[in-house]
Amino acid sequence: MTNANVEPPRGIFTQPRFEAVLTAIALAAIVANSLIQGLIAHENLELVLNILAYATGGWFGVVSAWKSLSERRVNVDVLMVLASIGAAIIQHWIEGAILLFLFSFSNTLQAYAMGKSRNAIRALMNLKPREALVRRGGGEVLVPVEALVVGEVVILKPGERFPVDGVVVAGESTVDQSPITGESIPISKEPGSEVFAGTLNQNGSLDIRVSKAEGETLLSRIIHQVEEAQGQKAKTQRFLDRFEGAYALTVLGAVALYIAVPTLFLGVKFAGQFYQAMVLMTVASPCALILSTPASILSAIAKAATRGVLFKGGAALERLAAVKIAAFDKTGTLTRGKPVAVDVLPSAGVSVSDLLKAAALVEAKSEHPVAQAVVDRARKDGFAPLGHVEEFRNVPGLGIVAQSGGEKIVVGNRRLFEKEGIVVTSELAQEADAREADGKTVIFVWKDRWLGLITVADEVGPDAVSGL
Repeated sequence: MTNANVEPPRGIFTQPRFEAVLTAIALAAIVANSLIQGLIAHENLELVLNILAYATGGWFGVVSAWKSLSERRVNVDVLMVLASIGAAIIQHWIEGAILLFLFSFSNTLQAYAMGKSRNAIRALMNLKPREALVRRGGGEVLVPVEALVVGEVVILKPGERFPVDGVVVAGESTVDQSPITGESIPISKEPGSEVFAGTLNQNGSLDIRVSKAEGETLLSRIIHQVEEAQGQKAKTQRFLDRFEGAYALTVLGAVALYIAVPTLFLGVKFAGQFYQAMVLMTVASPCALILSTPASILSAIAKAATRGVLFKGGAALERLAAVKIAAFDKTGTLTRGKPVAVDVLPSAGVSVSDLLKAAALVEAKSEHPVAQAVVDRARKDGFAPLGHVEEFRNVPGLGIVAQSGGEKIVVGNRRLFEKEGIVVTSELAQEADAREADGKTVIFVWKDRWLGLITVADEVGPDAVSGL
């Protein structure tokens, strides 16, 4: 898979943009013609505008109709072209021009919607770096991601995105996996942990052993599935695709009989009968039927893309109409996608201010989102982190160990305290287990004694409905 699959059209003469320009010209010609219609002095100008509207509005319709006929098929493009020609013959140019414009406008809408989908796919592809630093021949070499081989070791520095899926073989860090998994809280990574292309390494250096080739990563599979789904049509669209050929042949057959039978067997004059037949064919051209479903589906897909919702195709969108219950991934959908400190639970004999001040004092030195959530809560409650930190040691994926005023301060998860040889009391362990069962991240705080717990979670967004 390459970026060429999703590159947007460039230049005005690529089909989507060229058709949009032609559609705009056709509309302008129709409007101008309507304004001057009936003025004797402008009869020649009316003819010029009519021809211009036909040429611009019907350009791609004629191309499609010719292609269909060359394949010995009859579709609505053929019917639409013939109907517009018939309208011109009986001097109803405006009706024919409007018919051509509607079909051209439908194609323009489709190109616009697909452009939105391409943008969404391109945003996914931009998550993945183009080059990676790999260990080869006893040195470090920068190579294209496509050249990486399964089993090689890639070096990731803080702030870099993972170029491939792999397994950590050395180092510890936290990783923002929200672009792939939607989880707002960074995940701790250590030797043996799995990592994914497109996710963001935060505060530690990591050595990653490549586990999957570039085209087989989780991100690549997501992109591939979305690209494939763009061609999936809704059930209604598939029905109309099958229906349009039979309908076009039926209308053309009916028009031919409408002309031939009265003229040959009932003595009706050809001119009058032909006029009525052309009216019949113009009216029978199924612009509303054929355009309604694609236009509505494509407009919905385009609008959803602007709101950050990527539909896999018209089929998925149409099935949504029958959905009775929806289960949402909370992160960024029902929640803000940013962690906040929710619960402040001091130990017996400890005040809320003592707990928040101690935690915020050391967390202020960290750029981790969870640390920032604690600092923000302290400041919000009026407990600004005051004091001086003499020693500061960040333990990636675990927490912080510091010294302030001769006292040891430890802030982090349960594994950090196990590493530091500090035993978690049964009361704190039970409280932590209950909070973690609710999906919250628990931070233990120690300052030469247990100060308590602070929980962090993703906050429910203002648009989420509660109480259902």
